[in-house]
This record gives sequence, structure tokens and C-alpha cells, in this order.
Amino acid sequence: MFGIYKTLLHSTGIDNAVYCNFINSQDMNLITASNNVLKVYKLNHDDGISGQTRKKFKLEFVASFNLFGSICSIDACRYGSMSKDALVIAFHDAKLSIVEYDTSTADLSTLSMHYFENEMIDEGLHYNVHRPILRVDPNMRCAVMLIYGCKLVVVSFTEEVITNP
Repeated sequence: MFGIYKTLLHSTGIDNAVYCNFINSQDMNLITASNNVLKVYKLNHDDGISGQTRKKFKLEFVASFNLFGSICSIDACRYGSMSKDALVIAFHDAKLSIVEYDTSTADLSTLSMHYFENEMIDEGLHYNVHRPILRVDPNMRCAVMLIYGCKLVVVSFTEEVITNP
């Protein structure tokens, strides 16, 4: 049996946002997430008004990506010899992905995918009422996700884990 899913009305609010060097190492980007859509904006300096000491910025829309899952939380990470940031994305029902922007294809590239759905972990829950909570270590060593309201999952940012999931 096949299921059909089509979004009739796109989200008008923003559930999550993160500020990082996502597209390249020089420009700062604002990434917003609403339901299953990631939107990337570039922050440009506004040089239109001279004589003001306060800096002003303008948002320039760069890209939009539809993902196959409801985004619960996002955070930025940088590990190893990366020159720009990757995104750690937590999805509903204990799923986690690490993605980066691939400049050659102008699309997202998945570095690592993890799922922690297990009958032993979810303790018989048919539907997870708790949204996963995601945090990245400030020293960029690992990401920690709270799943099912009481279990902690740690994903290390070592090169071998990312390249060979």
C-alpha cells in the first residue's frame, strides 16, 4: 500500500532558526525551519545611509529546501577541517541528520543519517508526544539529543563517524 502526502498550505511561521556560515566560509547565513522546509538567507550590509554609527543588515533569500520529515530542531556544527558549518537536524521520532551545502550542485549533501527508533528505547509508545531537543557542544565535539522525553543520544563528530555512517 502506498501513501500519498501533499502539503496544501505551507507554513507561515518559523519553528527554528540558526545563524552560521552555511553557504561559504565568508558570508553569514540565517537558516530558518518551518515544518519540513529549510530557508537560507544571506546577511548583507546596508550601506544606503551614511553617517550612522549603527550597522544595518538586509536579508537576501538564497535557497529553499524541502525535506522529507518534520523538522523539530536545528543547530550548526563544524568539525575536523571544515571551513564552513554543517547543520544538525533533529526530526520527529528520534531521527537525526547532518547536512551541508554543496556548492557544486547548489543542494544539500547528507553527511550522516541516524535513527534511534527501537522498541526497547521507545518503551512501547506508538506515537512520540515528546519533541526531540537537540544541542551541539560549543567545542564542536558532539551533538546530544533528548528523545522520548527521557533518553539521551550522543553523536560524535569524528571524521570516521561522518564519512562512514
